[in-house]
Amino acid sequence: FIVVMLMIFVVAMLNPATWAADDTGSPDSVLTEAELDMASPIDFSITMASLIIMIPAVYLAYLLLGSKPVGQLVSVAGKLRWRWFGLAIGASALLFAAYFALSFALSAAGIGEPTDAAPIKPPADPLFFALLVILLTPFQCAAEELVFRGALMQIIGSWLKHPLFAILLPVPLFTFGHLYDVYGLLDVTAFAIAAGYLAWRTGGLEAPMAMHIINNTFLFLLGAMGQIDLNATESGPMSLVFSVVFTALLTFVLVKL
Repeated sequence: FIVVMLMIFVVAMLNPATWAADDTGSPDSVLTEAELDMASPIDFSITMASLIIMIPAVYLAYLLLGSKPVGQLVSVAGKLRWRWFGLAIGASALLFAAYFALSFALSAAGIGEPTDAAPIKPPADPLFFALLVILLTPFQCAAEELVFRGALMQIIGSWLKHPLFAILLPVPLFTFGHLYDVYGLLDVTAFAIAAGYLAWRTGGLEAPMAMHIINNTFLFLLGAMGQIDLNATESGPMSLVFSVVFTALLTFVLVKL
């Protein structure tokens, strides 16, 4: 994974577009031309692939440790518990559907963050983009959970016995892998804490994977329909509060299930 990321960094640095300014010559425009367009099927696929490649990488790293069966990277049962995973997927889907429906209803009523006047740029081929979302997003989410709530939590837990260390120490690495403003980063932080707690409390990655998969899939599909901006990096305090409360509610429900 480190080798792949270094290769991507080197290629980006060698690309003239990385250093190009816009027509105004403003220093603030550096990297503008090199930014990914997440509404582009090519850029979306490249981004997903760069994360999905972590799945074989983390399994190989876990094998090299040689201390446990590799299946224990996923759960205490040594495998993915499919029935529990399916239940977690279903519960997450129902609650996320209600959450997004409520969010759109409040937005239509003028409650919440002010809407951006800039037009949303939807993908050129929404159906093809939606197919890519359905095919790639589950693996992207699974890769991130295997790394941050699987390998890192277990390694830290083998060094520091209190579970809070294993839950909280990987959070900054996960958070700052996302390019959002302060409200967005706080939202990601709350999600990471909830996912880490679920992994510890349920003895596996099924619940955090389900929560992660449904969240990202719904967001990308809404982007495919032009309902949200796939390239947005800014949020607001009201959105943060709603999201954190919902994440806490979903975590509570999954623990009870």
